[in-house]
Amino acid sequence: MENVMIPSEMCDALPWRASLLLSSSKGQRNVDAAIPDLQKCLQITTDNPKVLYKLGLCYERNKPFC
Repeated sequence: MENVMIPSEMCDALPWRASLLLSSSKGQRNVDAAIPDLQKCLQITTDNPKVLYKLGLCYERNKPFC
């Protein structure tokens, strides 16, 4: 039997994993790893404010502002 998460479970798990990545001490590498997780979650559910907030934090840490 294959372990496959349904979309709602995945959208619960991906932001949690992104939060763990962002709170660890690995720096830029973890920000780069968190972005695809959050983007995938937004493809499943487009109106999740927590995911949008975390993705904004990632973009802020990832790209310098002019």
